[in-house]
Amino acid sequence: MIRDVIKNGGRDRLDEIMAAIESTGGLEYTARLAQAEADHALAALAVLPETPYRAALAALVRFAIARQH
Repeated sequence: MIRDVIKNGGRDRLDEIMAAIESTGGLEYTARLAQAEADHALAALAVLPETPYRAALAALVRFAIARQH
């Protein structure tokens, strides 16, 4: 179903797709992966000197994780 919608476009099955994603735990799984990547990014930034640029990058990471769909 999802492949068909990607291939052919259209939003008429969006509710059905969202239900399938939610029922399989796709949103929670993706959120966990995103948090792990954010943790890696913040760890990588930690070795840099404390500057406004580093702070801005860290804020961007936190914003990307905190935002909702």
